[in-house]
Amino acid sequence: MSAETMDIVIQGLVLTCWLALPIALAGLLAGLIGSVLQAITTWRDPTLSYVPRLLAVSLTLAFSAPWIAEEITTFAQLAWGWG
Repeated sequence: MSAETMDIVIQGLVLTCWLALPIALAGLLAGLIGSVLQAITTWRDPTLSYVPRLLAVSLTLAFSAPWIAEEITTFAQLAWGWG
């Protein structure tokens, strides 16, 4: 593999981690808040953990989708040499 190819692969991996970060953080925070609420109320219902996490991840993905699409498009243009 050439150095240019390795550079593009590394940039792609870093971009993937960067784009996944807001969604992962939203799921983490929703799970943490749900766990704290379950510990405070001693109510052990699995839906109290899954539903808020699903909503948080879905909303974060919906609001960050334009940014994600723009970043992926920019990366693809640079990787193919179009930009």
